Amino acid sequence: MKKYYYFLFLLTCFITNGQENIFFSEYAEGSSNNKYLEIYNNSDQTINLTDYAFPNVSNAPTTVGEYEYWNTFDAGSTIEPYGIFVIAHPSADETILAEADMTSFVYFSNGDDGFKLVYGTEDSFTVLDEIGDWQGDPGAGWDVAGVSQGTKDHTLVRKSSVQNGNTWANSAGTNADDSEWIVYDQNTWTYLGAHEIDGSLSISDNEILDMMVYPNPVDGNYVTILSPVEGLKEIQVFTVTGRKVMDTAINGNTLDVSSFNSGFYMLKVTINGQSKISKLVVR
Repeated sequence: MKKYYYFLFLLTCFITNGQENIFFSEYAEGSSNNKYLEIYNNSDQTINLTDYAFPNVSNAPTTVGEYEYWNTFDAGSTIEPYGIFVIAHPSADETILAEADMTSFVYFSNGDDGFKLVYGTEDSFTVLDEIGDWQGDPGAGWDVAGVSQGTKDHTLVRKSSVQNGNTWANSAGTNADDSEWIVYDQNTWTYLGAHEIDGSLSISDNEILDMMVYPNPVDGNYVTILSPVEGLKEIQVFTVTGRKVMDTAINGNTLDVSSFNSGFYMLKVTINGQSKISKLVVR
């Protein structure tokens, strides 16, 4: 009975937040037109994006602190619970377009154009998250995680520890430790199409950080588990009631979930004594 309540409480930490909590989870300023924005829905609600927008400035804004271009989502756009929404340039690489949900927008950043994710109207809105700012021309780009001009010719992936949006000054940070972003080389698209966040409840002090499980939600038969910790992966999967439906181990990164019914699950991964619990959504 104790195990039942433990996992029920753990799942509740992930899926009972009724607030519409969305934020930028990935950004790419790639070569040519290989540019995109990825947005993550950290809630159990399907979010209609009608009342959201991603306004921006181009280089130095006409009026400091104010947007120059009000960019809206395509009609009918939504983000599923714990899902992602990708805005990509229509002439991007096929790998990017395969994950894209919207390709009608073409004016992406060249590294020095600040974007914000907002809720509201052109005249009255709340800022939810930022990549760059509207305070003036940063030069070629903004520094991120100690990387000079990190928004130029790089891919930025939000750390799994981040649970919501932030101001750019706080999220960019000054080094790899205090930044909310991981800076990758240009044209790194490995993480596009899925985003993993850490659980609200830690199972131990020896937790695996920055583990990724994708695709999530999963439509097919397999999920990929990437971890900075190497070794045999001991896998346990539980239902919402705490019933164990899988107890196995894998040497690689691919887990077969073809036997699972649609629904929410808790995935526990243990590698060399370090563990991580993540939510897993099967469609």
